[in-house]
Amino acid sequence: MVTRTRVTLGLAGLLAGGAGACNWTTFDDLSSEVWVERVNNPDDSRQYGVAVGALPDTADTLDGQGANLVVLGRAKLMVSTLRYGGDGKHAVSSVGGQAIFPAFMFDDLPAKPAFAVDPTDHRFAFGSLTGNTLAGQAFIGVMDGDNLGVSVAPARVFIGSDMALSMLAPTGIAFATIPDAGGFTNDPGLGELVVARGSELDVMYDYANSAITDVGTFAECKQATSRATEQSFEVAVADLEGDAAPEIAVGMGPRSATDGTTSEIRIYQVGEVVKNQSTVNLPTNCDPPSTTISVPAIDAGFSMLSARFDPAVTQAALVYSAPSINTVFVRLPGATDPLQITVPTTGSTFGYALAAGDLDGDDVPELVIGAPKSDLSGTTDAGAVYIYRYTAGAFAQVSAAPLQVSSPSAGDLFGKSVAVAPWGKTGQNVLVVGGEGKVFTYFRLPGLYDDDVRTGR
Repeated sequence: MVTRTRVTLGLAGLLAGGAGACNWTTFDDLSSEVWVERVNNPDDSRQYGVAVGALPDTADTLDGQGANLVVLGRAKLMVSTLRYGGDGKHAVSSVGGQAIFPAFMFDDLPAKPAFAVDPTDHRFAFGSLTGNTLAGQAFIGVMDGDNLGVSVAPARVFIGSDMALSMLAPTGIAFATIPDAGGFTNDPGLGELVVARGSELDVMYDYANSAITDVGTFAECKQATSRATEQSFEVAVADLEGDAAPEIAVGMGPRSATDGTTSEIRIYQVGEVVKNQSTVNLPTNCDPPSTTISVPAIDAGFSMLSARFDPAVTQAALVYSAPSINTVFVRLPGATDPLQITVPTTGSTFGYALAAGDLDGDDVPELVIGAPKSDLSGTTDAGAVYIYRYTAGAFAQVSAAPLQVSSPSAGDLFGKSVAVAPWGKTGQNVLVVGGEGKVFTYFRLPGLYDDDVRTGR
């Protein structure tokens, strides 16, 4: 089902904070207004949209195309592509369950699955636990975003010598190019995946080499823990220290508030993670991280990304969230302390989802923050999305009020996933937001991109 939405506000109204005053309508051709298309779950399940990823532009997809998106559904592991032509018409393709990997079954995905898109190609990766066929072991699947086929066969199932470690579900995945270390070498044409699960950190060198059938030979180390129930969250890989080399950042914290009240962001040099003869089969301890940042919350790094907000600086900023305290932190290059972005609404899970990308065409990324449990207009868990501009070392909200759906319903969870997607050869990026069972694609967003991406006016 598709519904087009009109936001009955001009630019002044949006910037003044009335985005919630819009009404559902099939009329979407007023050039002065916000235009957004809502696509519902093709299987009519309200668990669609738990993760949304934007596939990058390639030479094969630029001509006449709009956005190319990957959407995960939680129940029975449904994977969809949502493809827009340059005119805004879309097509949805889906595959799920054992049709993805016929060799074994799957548990449902967690509410926030480990998920990443390859920034250089139309591949994407996700992780969870297998179903009863393989007794709940962790796996990483890598798929082709063009045809929803399996890009890397077989799926990477973590069958190690320690069954308890094998059953730690992935919580974070990042595509990366990792230099040789610890006796492991990479083929630049194949790439690496960095995976966080439990207290383990995995570097899957040459993950796309289908001749590698034994996951037990991939690099893995065990992070130091002070609590029996400590777990990892999201992971990011970038030059975070200005040394022209990639670092690996990961969030670590307790499983619940009863186990502790603080968590950490740990930033590792590659050599601190990739250790000689330390593998999935027989992992040894990671070295202490070069940088540790303590956060007064249980979920630091629940969502995480790296971005270059200053194009003149090659070192990336690290953005990480702690939704339990409605706070997003930004560690800028050269800064001693991270910036903090927060909202006064308690319990909104501000920072549950993060994205960064240039929405206004100035070559500086905007920061997009999802708060899916925001109670707006008296509606419980309606959800909201906040958009921030970066200028001179600070972030400012684009509009006085967050973006939200019209006529919100309880449990809409608007903002549980967010993405910034390139719109074909126009050079414009568009905002995409996941809600409970829905995905919203913004064709026009005054104050950010004033021309409709479909018509150029």
